[in-house]
Amino acid sequence: RLSKLEDLDLFQNNLRGKVPTELGLLSNLERLYLQINKLRGTIPTELGLLSNLEHLFLNRNDLSGSLPSEVCQLRTPNGQLEYLHVDCKEEVQCNSR
Repeated sequence: RLSKLEDLDLFQNNLRGKVPTELGLLSNLERLYLQINKLRGTIPTELGLLSNLEHLFLNRNDLSGSLPSEVCQLRTPNGQLEYLHVDCKEEVQCNSR
């Protein structure tokens, strides 16, 4: 089991397919680096379950859609998410707090 995993760095690994929804089960995850791969599809709402997430890097993939509101809710000051780097086909924006 990966229940204690805090860092997942798969930066530039030529990953293909969708961002796995199961990543939302990694409850202690603080840093998720998936940038510069060949990931497609939308960003799963399950990433919004990562309440300890501080860094989320999904940029430089082939993601579509917009950023789920569940992920936006992780942003500081109420959440832990300080660094968010995402580029999607549609504009990615979280409301300011």
